[in-house]
Amino acid sequence: MLDSCMGNAMAHYVHNVLFWAGREGLHSWATAQEVAAELYRAHAIQSFDTVFAQATTTDGVELRLALSHACAGKERQCEWVVCDTATIYYDTKSHWRIEHRDGRLERAEVDVSDVLARNLAAYFLYVRGEAPGPITSLRDSQPFVELYDLTFVAAGAIHQVPPMATTVSADRESQYIAINGIDEIVSRFFAEDVLPSKQGVAWAAPGGRAARAEIGRLADVVARMV
Repeated sequence: MLDSCMGNAMAHYVHNVLFWAGREGLHSWATAQEVAAELYRAHAIQSFDTVFAQATTTDGVELRLALSHACAGKERQCEWVVCDTATIYYDTKSHWRIEHRDGRLERAEVDVSDVLARNLAAYFLYVRGEAPGPITSLRDSQPFVELYDLTFVAAGAIHQVPPMATTVSADRESQYIAINGIDEIVSRFFAEDVLPSKQGVAWAAPGGRAARAEIGRLADVVARMV
């Protein structure tokens, strides 16, 4: 079991990015063709708590992913979809807006109340035969699993962020470690498509790149990481 911020707590956000990029009808998810990635950990864990990944889908859509459990302050769970005529911004716990190239702006709040209850209700409709299928099936999760596997293969290693580059919270009951300047590093990555190792970040180290055909190397790569 490959646990991490990407493979567990934020997996559904990554899956949602693949949903945005799906082109075979509404309920479709894009498939990663090639991935470049850098993996880091600030906490004393086996896997990674921070990831930066660039991916290209089989349809040529470019993806950028930055996720971390080594941060402080207010949670940010944001998704951007850059299209030819507009950019969609989606704050998963607040609102969405569409900024059109012609200057028009659309915006609405996001209803985050009873999300789990509504999810279960939708599934029960399927179980009772009142809906053609569940919101997401096991088959629909395959593109995410493949992207996750390729992220490990591409990175090849998990690099430790040194203690001097982190801040430890003063709260002993829910103590966490935050990477100093992580917000700025993430923002530049999204804006300029520059991985941490190319930003001049002292603790950053180059990862690597992997194509879809190399996914079979996963077990060997993970064994070396351990």
